[in-house]
Amino acid sequence: MEIIKKIIAFILSILIIFSITININDISANIPFTDSINFMQSNSVVWIILLLFLYFIIEYCLKIKEKRLIICSGILSIILTIMYVIGNIIDTYLDFGIVLSNKNLFLFYLIKACGTFVLLYTAVTCVFDFINKKIEKKTKIKEWGFFKATRKNFLIYWIIIFAMYIPYFLTYYPGIATPDSLSQITQAIGIDGLSNHHPLLHTFVIGIFMNLGGLFNNYNIGIAIYSIIQMLALSGIFAYTIYYMAKKEIPLPFRIITLVFYALYPVHSLYSITMWKDIPFAICMLIFTIFINELITNKEDFFKSKINLFLFAISILLVILFRNNGIYVIILTAPFLFVFAKQYYRQLAVIFVSVLIIYSALWKGIIFNTLKVQESSIVEALSVPLQQIARVVRDNSDKLTIEEKETIYKFWPIDNLGEIYDPRLSDNVKWSMDSEALENNKGEFIKLWIGLFLKNPGTYIESFLCNSYGYWYPEASNWVASRVISESEDQDVQSLNLKQTPIIEGKTVKNIDSYTESRNVPILSMLFSIGFAMWLIFGQMTYIIYKKQYKFLLLFVPILFLWLTNLASPVFCEFRYMYSLFTCLPILLFVVCKTNVERKESA
Repeated sequence: MEIIKKIIAFILSILIIFSITININDISANIPFTDSINFMQSNSVVWIILLLFLYFIIEYCLKIKEKRLIICSGILSIILTIMYVIGNIIDTYLDFGIVLSNKNLFLFYLIKACGTFVLLYTAVTCVFDFINKKIEKKTKIKEWGFFKATRKNFLIYWIIIFAMYIPYFLTYYPGIATPDSLSQITQAIGIDGLSNHHPLLHTFVIGIFMNLGGLFNNYNIGIAIYSIIQMLALSGIFAYTIYYMAKKEIPLPFRIITLVFYALYPVHSLYSITMWKDIPFAICMLIFTIFINELITNKEDFFKSKINLFLFAISILLVILFRNNGIYVIILTAPFLFVFAKQYYRQLAVIFVSVLIIYSALWKGIIFNTLKVQESSIVEALSVPLQQIARVVRDNSDKLTIEEKETIYKFWPIDNLGEIYDPRLSDNVKWSMDSEALENNKGEFIKLWIGLFLKNPGTYIESFLCNSYGYWYPEASNWVASRVISESEDQDVQSLNLKQTPIIEGKTVKNIDSYTESRNVPILSMLFSIGFAMWLIFGQMTYIIYKKQYKFLLLFVPILFLWLTNLASPVFCEFRYMYSLFTCLPILLFVVCKTNVERKESA
């Protein structure tokens, strides 16, 4: 039996190497598969070393007999393999059907899938087994005084993290503002009417600082003050997170990693001086997540504290007010909270009813009506169905009936809908749509969408995958951050004279943050991947299931629903939409990883 396991380990190692090095040259189905492939650097001695390494790791995994570990690792590996292979196909061809219709490509991806599964299963099993043994093992570690849960240390963390953001502020002074930011600025200072396309609360916040700048006849000062306050807020909640982890006795190495991540991760630095709603929303999501963890780990005391309940309600309200999809996150999370804390349903009911009344009656009712806030077009929420119809027009226009073509033209009065369709971005399709026609004929639009789906289900699925794969495929890439104050052709915006006037040249800063968009640096590139971060989340959730610590799954519910809403977003891979994932990542990954330790005091 041992000999058989060794043979299997060797064969699987060969399969992994083969799936990694194989590369297809010709997608023609008329030539043999062996003639359509080559091998990337197949003569390198590195592959021999890797083969030996994989052999011993796989052999070790085959000796693991714990059934629950095998099943959990296997299921997770299957899911991640499917994501990886489908994501690779979409990223390469933006068309899944091409693989099914081409025998060479199909065989290529079948081999790739098998090798990827074995590699993932080996990695997941080893990691889970290692963590499991590490937790069960009683170890002695030193508790550094610098990382104790004291107010002094909290202030020190805050100062350190804030200080790391200062070079970015000086390099990109007074801050970063994109077209979305400029739109909110013009609303905030009264040039344009108020719109709910961007959260009204965030527009109000921008207005406070821009009007301060107006007092000095220099709106750049307003942007600078906004940047400083946001730097303080972001670094402050990050410092509190480390302090909170210390209170929860999270192992010291994880707290050190968290401090390094919050202080030196360039996206945090860039976003701290960027005028986007996504940053305050991410701050609120982190606070909300910390409250949920407190509810999970200290339920009875949590509900006894009126201060906790009040602040919890405030965090819920701010999540709703700082992003328009925040309401979906809260509404979808609420049932899980009620199930988990069913004995405290009255307190929860008071919180959620109060928040919804404030939001719907006071905010959306009185304030919106008083200020005549214009609601955003319904088109903004329909990226998925709009893209699906446009893809049908592009790929299957010859199969459309005259009636279907007339209905499509009614909503898109253009002749080139299929040509302007971008599989990764819905803006072209949205902007060319007659929103008034949609508002007046919603039933007809739904009928069209359902009818085309019944005739073109595969096209609809492909459209959805193309418009969302960046949120679950680790190797997808897109821009991460802006670094400028955008120019505008609007004369009203130009009259504000908004421009960057760097205080320092910041060569080091620019060299560091240039890696945020890079995808050609091994390992480092994954730090800026939404898909990879979600893989970590899926892995952590699977480990929690494996350890039967089911209550901690509640911690992941808000981020999962935020992720699901972004699958229907206009862009296939928009980092700022999922920035909350990265602010919450240390809590989600580390807060349940308590080891059985004997602590030694150390100054």
